[in-house]
Amino acid sequence: MISLEHPIFLIFLIFFPVGIYLRYFRRRRGGRVTFSIGTGSSLFRPRQRIVKTLWIAGEFFYWMTVLLLIVSMAGLTIIENKRIFLNRGADILFVLDESPSMSAKDYSGNRFEAARRVIRDFVGMRENDSVGLISVGEQAVLRVPLTMDYRFFNERLSSLRVGSLGNGTALGRGISLAAVHLKDSRAAQKTIILLTDGENTDELISPFAAAEAAGELEIRLYTVGIGTVGNIEFEYFNPEENKVITGTLSSRCDEELLSGLAVRTGGRFYSASSVRTLSDSLRQIESIEEGGKSVKIESRTVSLTPFLNAVAISCFLLSFFIRKSVLKELL
Repeated sequence: MISLEHPIFLIFLIFFPVGIYLRYFRRRRGGRVTFSIGTGSSLFRPRQRIVKTLWIAGEFFYWMTVLLLIVSMAGLTIIENKRIFLNRGADILFVLDESPSMSAKDYSGNRFEAARRVIRDFVGMRENDSVGLISVGEQAVLRVPLTMDYRFFNERLSSLRVGSLGNGTALGRGISLAAVHLKDSRAAQKTIILLTDGENTDELISPFAAAEAAGELEIRLYTVGIGTVGNIEFEYFNPEENKVITGTLSSRCDEELLSGLAVRTGGRFYSASSVRTLSDSLRQIESIEEGGKSVKIESRTVSLTPFLNAVAISCFLLSFFIRKSVLKELL
Protein backbone atom coordinates (compact mmCIF):
# COMPACT_ATOMS: atom_id res chain seq x y z
CA MET A 1 0.00 0.00 0.00
CA ILE A 2 1.28 3.48 -0.93
CA SER A 3 1.05 6.31 1.61
CA LEU A 4 2.19 9.92 2.07
CA GLU A 5 3.72 11.14 5.33
CA HIS A 6 3.39 14.88 4.51
CA PRO A 7 0.63 15.20 1.87
CA ILE A 8 0.43 18.98 2.45
CA PHE A 9 3.47 19.43 0.20
CA LEU A 10 1.42 18.19 -2.76
CA ILE A 11 -0.11 21.66 -2.84
CA PHE A 12 2.98 22.74 -4.79
CA LEU A 13 1.68 20.63 -7.68
CA ILE A 14 -0.81 23.45 -8.29
CA PHE A 15 2.08 25.63 -9.45
CA PHE A 16 3.40 22.92 -11.78
CA PRO A 17 1.08 23.69 -14.74
CA VAL A 18 1.42 27.41 -13.97
CA GLY A 19 5.19 27.18 -14.37
CA ILE A 20 4.82 25.30 -17.66
CA TYR A 21 2.44 27.97 -18.97
CA LEU A 22 4.72 30.85 -17.98
CA ARG A 23 7.75 29.13 -19.49
CA TYR A 24 6.33 28.07 -22.86
CA PHE A 25 2.95 29.63 -23.64
CA ARG A 26 2.74 33.18 -22.18
CA ARG A 27 3.13 35.86 -24.83
CA ARG A 28 6.00 38.40 -24.65
CA ARG A 29 7.64 36.30 -21.95
CA GLY A 30 11.16 37.03 -23.29
CA GLY A 31 13.82 34.39 -23.54
CA ARG A 32 14.51 32.55 -26.77
CA VAL A 33 14.50 34.24 -30.15
CA THR A 34 13.35 31.92 -32.96
CA PHE A 35 15.11 32.28 -36.29
CA SER A 36 15.87 30.01 -39.22
CA ILE A 37 19.26 28.95 -40.46
CA GLY A 38 19.98 28.07 -44.05
CA THR A 39 20.10 29.25 -47.61
CA GLY A 40 16.79 27.82 -48.70
CA SER A 41 18.03 24.24 -48.95
CA SER A 42 17.37 21.35 -46.57
CA LEU A 43 21.05 20.95 -45.72
CA PHE A 44 20.61 21.79 -42.02
CA ARG A 45 17.17 20.27 -41.35
CA PRO A 46 18.37 16.94 -39.95
CA ARG A 47 20.62 18.81 -37.54
CA GLN A 48 17.75 21.07 -36.54
CA ARG A 49 15.59 18.03 -35.73
CA ILE A 50 18.35 16.61 -33.54
CA VAL A 51 18.72 19.94 -31.73
CA LYS A 52 14.98 20.16 -31.18
CA THR A 53 14.85 16.61 -29.82
CA LEU A 54 17.71 17.33 -27.41
CA TRP A 55 16.02 20.54 -26.27
CA ILE A 56 12.77 18.64 -25.55
CA ALA A 57 14.73 16.00 -23.60
CA GLY A 58 16.47 18.67 -21.55
CA GLU A 59 13.17 20.34 -20.69
CA PHE A 60 11.57 16.99 -19.82
CA PHE A 61 14.32 16.10 -17.35
CA TYR A 62 14.10 19.61 -15.85
CA TRP A 63 10.40 19.30 -15.08
CA MET A 64 10.81 15.70 -13.88
CA THR A 65 13.31 17.06 -11.36
CA VAL A 66 10.73 19.52 -10.04
CA LEU A 67 7.97 16.89 -9.90
CA LEU A 68 10.12 14.29 -8.12
CA LEU A 69 11.27 16.81 -5.50
CA ILE A 70 7.67 17.75 -4.71
CA VAL A 71 6.65 14.08 -4.29
CA SER A 72 9.80 13.50 -2.22
CA MET A 73 8.87 16.33 0.17
CA ALA A 74 5.41 14.74 0.54
CA GLY A 75 7.13 11.64 1.97
CA LEU A 76 6.07 8.87 -0.38
CA THR A 77 6.22 5.52 1.42
CA ILE A 78 5.21 1.91 0.84
CA ILE A 79 3.51 0.05 3.69
CA GLU A 80 3.99 -3.72 3.51
CA ASN A 81 1.66 -5.92 5.56
CA LYS A 82 2.92 -9.41 6.31
CA ARG A 83 0.89 -12.22 7.82
CA ILE A 84 2.76 -13.92 10.66
CA PHE A 85 1.42 -17.32 11.72
CA LEU A 86 1.74 -17.82 15.48
CA ASN A 87 1.17 -21.57 15.36
CA ARG A 88 1.89 -24.41 12.99
CA GLY A 89 -0.56 -25.01 10.17
CA ALA A 90 -2.48 -28.18 9.45
CA ASP A 91 -1.04 -31.32 7.85
CA ILE A 92 -3.39 -32.43 5.08
CA LEU A 93 -3.07 -35.62 3.04
CA PHE A 94 -5.25 -36.15 -0.04
CA VAL A 95 -6.16 -39.71 -0.94
CA LEU A 96 -7.26 -39.64 -4.58
CA ASP A 97 -8.96 -42.55 -6.36
CA GLU A 98 -7.36 -43.11 -9.78
CA SER A 99 -9.23 -46.28 -10.72
CA PRO A 100 -10.64 -46.48 -14.30
CA SER A 101 -14.14 -45.51 -13.16
CA MET A 102 -12.77 -42.02 -12.39
CA SER A 103 -12.62 -41.45 -16.17
CA ALA A 104 -16.43 -41.42 -16.34
CA LYS A 105 -17.74 -38.41 -18.25
CA ASP A 106 -20.61 -37.29 -16.05
CA TYR A 107 -18.50 -34.28 -15.04
CA SER A 108 -16.95 -31.60 -17.23
CA GLY A 109 -13.99 -33.47 -18.75
CA ASN A 110 -14.27 -36.44 -16.41
CA ARG A 111 -14.39 -37.19 -12.70
CA PHE A 112 -10.64 -37.41 -12.31
CA GLU A 113 -9.99 -34.05 -14.00
CA ALA A 114 -12.70 -32.40 -11.89
CA ALA A 115 -11.18 -33.83 -8.70
CA ARG A 116 -7.73 -32.56 -9.65
CA ARG A 117 -9.10 -29.07 -10.37
CA VAL A 118 -10.76 -28.71 -6.99
CA ILE A 119 -7.67 -30.07 -5.22
CA ARG A 120 -5.54 -27.45 -7.01
CA ASP A 121 -7.98 -24.73 -5.94
CA PHE A 122 -7.89 -25.99 -2.36
CA VAL A 123 -4.08 -26.09 -2.26
CA GLY A 124 -3.95 -22.65 -3.89
CA MET A 125 -5.60 -21.21 -0.77
CA ARG A 126 -3.00 -22.69 1.60
CA GLU A 127 -0.42 -20.41 3.24
CA ASN A 128 0.90 -22.24 6.26
CA ASP A 129 -0.35 -25.80 5.75
CA SER A 130 1.59 -28.85 4.61
CA VAL A 131 -0.10 -30.97 1.95
CA GLY A 132 0.59 -34.44 0.61
CA LEU A 133 -0.89 -36.79 -1.96
CA ILE A 134 -1.65 -40.52 -2.06
CA SER A 135 -3.25 -42.19 -5.09
CA VAL A 136 -5.31 -45.36 -4.84
CA GLY A 137 -6.00 -48.19 -7.28
CA GLU A 138 -5.30 -51.83 -6.57
CA GLN A 139 -2.46 -50.43 -4.47
CA ALA A 140 -1.95 -47.19 -2.55
CA VAL A 141 1.11 -45.09 -3.40
CA LEU A 142 2.51 -41.99 -1.73
CA ARG A 143 2.95 -39.51 -4.58
CA VAL A 144 3.85 -36.40 -2.56
CA PRO A 145 5.04 -36.45 1.06
CA LEU A 146 3.87 -33.61 3.29
CA THR A 147 5.27 -30.39 1.87
CA MET A 148 4.69 -26.66 1.64
CA ASP A 149 6.10 -26.61 -1.89
CA TYR A 150 2.71 -26.19 -3.53
CA ARG A 151 4.19 -25.88 -7.00
CA PHE A 152 5.83 -29.31 -6.67
CA PHE A 153 2.56 -30.72 -5.33
CA ASN A 154 0.63 -29.45 -8.36
CA GLU A 155 3.26 -30.80 -10.76
CA ARG A 156 2.99 -34.27 -9.25
CA LEU A 157 -0.81 -34.06 -9.19
CA SER A 158 -0.83 -33.21 -12.91
CA SER A 159 1.36 -36.23 -13.68
CA LEU A 160 -1.18 -38.76 -12.33
CA ARG A 161 -3.00 -40.94 -14.85
CA VAL A 162 -6.22 -42.91 -14.46
CA GLY A 163 -5.66 -46.68 -14.36
CA SER A 164 -1.93 -46.58 -13.62
CA LEU A 165 -2.50 -48.60 -10.43
CA GLY A 166 -4.86 -51.18 -11.92
CA ASN A 167 -8.61 -51.62 -11.80
CA GLY A 168 -9.31 -51.82 -8.07
CA THR A 169 -10.04 -49.30 -5.33
CA ALA A 170 -8.14 -50.19 -2.17
CA LEU A 171 -9.64 -47.61 0.17
CA GLY A 172 -8.32 -49.30 3.32
CA ARG A 173 -4.75 -49.19 2.02
CA GLY A 174 -5.07 -45.54 1.08
CA ILE A 175 -6.43 -44.48 4.47
CA SER A 176 -3.91 -46.57 6.43
CA LEU A 177 -0.98 -45.25 4.36
CA ALA A 178 -2.14 -41.69 5.01
CA ALA A 179 -2.47 -42.42 8.74
CA VAL A 180 1.07 -43.83 8.87
CA HIS A 181 2.47 -40.64 7.36
CA LEU A 182 0.48 -38.44 9.74
CA LYS A 183 0.98 -40.36 12.99
CA ASP A 184 4.23 -38.56 13.91
CA SER A 185 2.96 -35.15 12.86
CA ARG A 186 3.13 -32.40 15.49
CA ALA A 187 0.49 -30.28 13.78
CA ALA A 188 -2.57 -29.39 15.84
CA GLN A 189 -4.77 -30.47 12.93
CA LYS A 190 -4.11 -33.70 11.04
CA THR A 191 -6.46 -34.31 8.16
CA ILE A 192 -7.12 -36.90 5.46
CA ILE A 193 -9.35 -35.97 2.52
CA LEU A 194 -10.49 -39.02 0.55
CA LEU A 195 -11.97 -38.45 -2.92
CA THR A 196 -13.44 -41.54 -4.57
CA ASP A 197 -16.34 -42.59 -6.81
CA GLY A 198 -16.53 -46.25 -6.00
CA GLU A 199 -16.67 -49.08 -3.54
CA ASN A 200 -13.81 -50.73 -1.71
CA THR A 201 -12.50 -53.72 -3.71
CA ASP A 202 -9.65 -54.78 -1.43
CA GLU A 203 -10.07 -57.17 1.51
CA LEU A 204 -6.50 -57.06 2.79
CA ILE A 205 -7.03 -53.94 4.91
CA SER A 206 -10.54 -53.06 6.08
CA PRO A 207 -11.41 -49.37 5.44
CA PHE A 208 -13.22 -49.29 8.81
CA ALA A 209 -10.17 -50.64 10.65
CA ALA A 210 -7.99 -48.05 8.90
CA ALA A 211 -10.43 -45.25 9.80
CA GLU A 212 -10.56 -46.36 13.44
CA ALA A 213 -6.76 -46.37 13.59
CA ALA A 214 -6.72 -42.85 12.15
CA GLY A 215 -9.26 -41.74 14.74
CA GLU A 216 -7.11 -43.11 17.57
CA LEU A 217 -4.23 -41.02 16.21
CA GLU A 218 -6.49 -37.92 16.34
CA ILE A 219 -6.55 -37.73 12.55
CA ARG A 220 -9.76 -36.41 11.04
CA LEU A 221 -11.02 -38.07 7.86
CA TYR A 222 -13.25 -36.31 5.35
CA THR A 223 -14.75 -38.43 2.58
CA VAL A 224 -16.08 -37.08 -0.71
CA GLY A 225 -18.21 -39.32 -2.92
CA ILE A 226 -17.80 -38.34 -6.57
CA GLY A 227 -20.17 -39.02 -9.45
CA THR A 228 -23.79 -39.70 -10.33
CA VAL A 229 -25.77 -42.94 -10.27
CA GLY A 230 -26.52 -44.73 -13.53
CA ASN A 231 -24.84 -45.88 -16.72
CA ILE A 232 -22.03 -43.48 -17.57
CA GLU A 233 -19.67 -43.43 -20.55
CA PHE A 234 -15.96 -43.60 -19.78
CA GLU A 235 -12.70 -43.39 -21.72
CA TYR A 236 -9.12 -43.73 -20.54
CA PHE A 237 -5.69 -44.83 -21.70
CA ASN A 238 -4.60 -48.19 -20.33
CA PRO A 239 -0.80 -48.08 -19.90
CA GLU A 240 -0.51 -51.87 -19.51
CA GLU A 241 -2.23 -52.61 -22.84
CA ASN A 242 -1.02 -49.36 -24.43
CA LYS A 243 -4.44 -48.52 -25.85
CA VAL A 244 -7.51 -46.38 -25.20
CA ILE A 245 -10.33 -48.16 -23.37
CA THR A 246 -13.91 -46.96 -23.85
CA GLY A 247 -17.23 -48.25 -22.63
CA THR A 248 -20.10 -47.76 -20.21
CA LEU A 249 -20.03 -48.38 -16.48
CA SER A 250 -22.80 -48.82 -13.96
CA SER A 251 -21.95 -46.08 -11.50
CA ARG A 252 -22.69 -46.38 -7.81
CA CYS A 253 -20.90 -44.70 -4.91
CA ASP A 254 -21.05 -46.51 -1.56
CA GLU A 255 -22.23 -43.53 0.48
CA GLU A 256 -22.97 -45.65 3.54
CA LEU A 257 -19.36 -46.84 3.61
CA LEU A 258 -17.88 -43.39 3.10
CA SER A 259 -20.15 -41.81 5.69
CA GLY A 260 -19.27 -44.50 8.23
CA LEU A 261 -15.55 -43.99 7.65
CA ALA A 262 -15.78 -40.24 8.25
CA VAL A 263 -17.92 -40.58 11.38
CA ARG A 264 -15.35 -42.86 13.02
CA THR A 265 -12.78 -40.03 13.00
CA GLY A 266 -15.01 -37.04 13.75
CA GLY A 267 -15.01 -36.00 10.10
CA ARG A 268 -17.82 -35.61 7.59
CA PHE A 269 -19.04 -37.20 4.38
CA TYR A 270 -19.91 -35.09 1.32
CA SER A 271 -21.82 -36.29 -1.70
CA ALA A 272 -20.65 -34.55 -4.87
CA SER A 273 -22.85 -35.28 -7.87
CA SER A 274 -21.56 -32.31 -9.89
CA VAL A 275 -18.49 -30.13 -10.25
CA ARG A 276 -20.20 -27.39 -8.24
CA THR A 277 -21.06 -29.65 -5.31
CA LEU A 278 -17.56 -31.16 -5.44
CA SER A 279 -16.04 -27.68 -5.22
CA ASP A 280 -18.47 -26.73 -2.43
CA SER A 281 -17.47 -29.84 -0.49
CA LEU A 282 -13.81 -28.85 -0.37
CA ARG A 283 -14.74 -25.26 0.51
CA GLN A 284 -16.66 -26.53 3.52
CA ILE A 285 -13.72 -28.67 4.57
CA GLU A 286 -11.47 -25.64 4.16
CA SER A 287 -13.67 -23.51 6.41
CA ILE A 288 -13.60 -26.19 9.12
CA GLU A 289 -9.82 -26.66 8.96
CA GLU A 290 -9.18 -22.88 9.09
CA GLY A 291 -10.58 -22.70 12.61
CA GLY A 292 -7.47 -23.22 14.73
CA LYS A 293 -5.13 -20.71 13.13
CA SER A 294 -3.68 -17.72 14.96
CA VAL A 295 -2.34 -14.91 12.80
CA LYS A 296 -0.96 -11.43 13.41
CA ILE A 297 -0.33 -8.70 10.86
CA GLU A 298 3.12 -7.10 10.90
CA SER A 299 3.51 -3.79 9.07
CA ARG A 300 6.75 -2.45 7.63
CA THR A 301 7.15 1.07 6.23
CA VAL A 302 9.65 1.70 3.46
CA SER A 303 10.42 5.36 2.65
CA LEU A 304 10.94 6.14 -1.03
CA THR A 305 12.43 9.60 -0.31
CA PRO A 306 16.10 8.58 -0.83
CA PHE A 307 15.21 6.90 -4.11
CA LEU A 308 13.17 9.87 -5.34
CA ASN A 309 15.95 12.29 -4.40
CA ALA A 310 18.52 10.21 -6.26
CA VAL A 311 16.35 10.08 -9.39
CA ALA A 312 15.67 13.84 -9.12
CA ILE A 313 19.39 14.59 -8.93
CA SER A 314 20.02 12.33 -11.94
CA CYS A 315 17.31 14.11 -13.94
CA PHE A 316 18.74 17.52 -13.01
CA LEU A 317 22.25 16.51 -14.06
CA LEU A 318 20.95 15.13 -17.37
CA SER A 319 19.02 18.34 -18.01
CA PHE A 320 22.05 20.48 -17.12
CA PHE A 321 24.37 18.42 -19.33
CA ILE A 322 22.05 18.56 -22.35
CA ARG A 323 21.31 22.26 -22.07
CA LYS A 324 24.74 23.59 -21.10
CA SER A 325 27.22 21.12 -22.56
CA VAL A 326 25.41 19.84 -25.65
CA LEU A 327 23.18 22.76 -26.67
CA LYS A 328 25.56 25.41 -25.26
CA GLU A 329 22.81 27.47 -23.68
CA LEU A 330 23.97 30.71 -22.09
CA LEU A 331 21.14 31.07 -19.60
